Amino acid sequence: MLRSIVIKKRWKILDSIGKGAFGELFSAYDMETNSTVAIKVEGPLMKNRRKRALLAMEISVLRKMQNSNYVCRFEACGRITIQSSTSSTTYDYMVMQLLGPSLSKLRRKCKKFSLATTALLGKQMLNAIKDCHTIGGVIHRDIKPGNFCIDTTNSYNGRARCYIIDFGLCRPYISSSGEIKEARRSVGFRGTAAYASINAHDGKDLGRVDDLWSLFYVLVEFMTGDLPWKGREKEQVAIYKRQMTNSYLVANLPTPFNDMLQYLKTLKFEDEPDYDLLEGMIDDLFRISGKPYDVPYDWELPKLAEESVNSESTIYGSNNNPLGSYGNEMNANVYSQGGNNNKYYDNRQQAVLSSPSSQNAILTPPYSPIYSNGCVSPYNKKMMSSPSIIPSSSPMEHKNCTKALLINQNHDVNHKPVNGDVKIPATAQLTKFLNEDSSKKNVKGEGQRPTSTSPQQQQHSNPRFLKFLIPN
Repeated sequence: MLRSIVIKKRWKILDSIGKGAFGELFSAYDMETNSTVAIKVEGPLMKNRRKRALLAMEISVLRKMQNSNYVCRFEACGRITIQSSTSSTTYDYMVMQLLGPSLSKLRRKCKKFSLATTALLGKQMLNAIKDCHTIGGVIHRDIKPGNFCIDTTNSYNGRARCYIIDFGLCRPYISSSGEIKEARRSVGFRGTAAYASINAHDGKDLGRVDDLWSLFYVLVEFMTGDLPWKGREKEQVAIYKRQMTNSYLVANLPTPFNDMLQYLKTLKFEDEPDYDLLEGMIDDLFRISGKPYDVPYDWELPKLAEESVNSESTIYGSNNNPLGSYGNEMNANVYSQGGNNNKYYDNRQQAVLSSPSSQNAILTPPYSPIYSNGCVSPYNKKMMSSPSIIPSSSPMEHKNCTKALLINQNHDVNHKPVNGDVKIPATAQLTKFLNEDSSKKNVKGEGQRPTSTSPQQQQHSNPRFLKFLIPN
């Protein structure tokens, strides 16, 4: 309907780029500058007054954040009325910089991102969220891959820059007196179910930490390809997150993911996040990748993207797991297969799994030879020197690890069993496990209780993180 409409004798609407519940985004030709821009149109106003308020919030936040390096350029805003033979319709509009594809589209193209690309994007996304909180003074409340876009015309340290978009669900968290607003007791759900924090599912007011929880889920999806609750209804997603937002979710990922998870658990609604600490964790992810700093994004090498992801999967999720300790700077040859000095490797033979029991023996935790504190587990020290797979008839008994995966919403990061923990033999059976009747899954975990150590006794390469660890 709006195609070919000229706004203010300057912007001619071309094609529709995307459509949402409260409006539509178009590409448009700027006849004054001979360039292409984006126009967001919301309306008609008479059908839903809330549309006007949403666009007004987005315009306010975008204007306020023009000094940020992670938001698109604001051009103009206003209201137009389209006349027809029988009626007239009024729309609000906003003209802004036209960006490239969203991270959601790029991730689907690559299936999953490599460790280097995840870290490069994660750092920019974190800084964009930080600017929302510090410059815009708002909580975004809808952090997801679809709300970050790449612009090839502007660079970030020599590569395409990542921008945050869509501020329609933002909410100020600072009062007119400059103080942090108190959390409201009960609010409606805000955000996108797949990436929303548990607080959002519980109907709680959202703070700065909730944007960071959404970023955490996004980064996990970048590395794994899909989140475990993909395709579920919102109520089921909430159940999955309560059960799995623990050490299980990051079991096959580099240790900075677990450190990020544990730090976010320490934050409350009113707390100011330590963005520098989180940025340091993301920098550690990039160092673990062993890639040079000028490495291109995965989608910039379409023929090599899949090969790159597969080669780096050994870093965070296979039986030949060469994860280095947290924060260690290792060059690329450390991660090459077949080396004689790769003491962090699990050199178990890659055999064909002929039975479910042998599969369980391989997939049962621990998944990585490296603990979150950067130490090699005693079990994997032994297994690294053995070329054979552990037989299915032999229980995996080792001093500091349980024999089975324990899932509980209050689950301890060190796999310490608590009341209500449930034992499952393999990752592949998780979906079946969560769909079973609750009466059948209330089985207490077996195995020796792990010997926990205090944070002071644990070795960690990032001393700033130690103060956020909670003693057992």
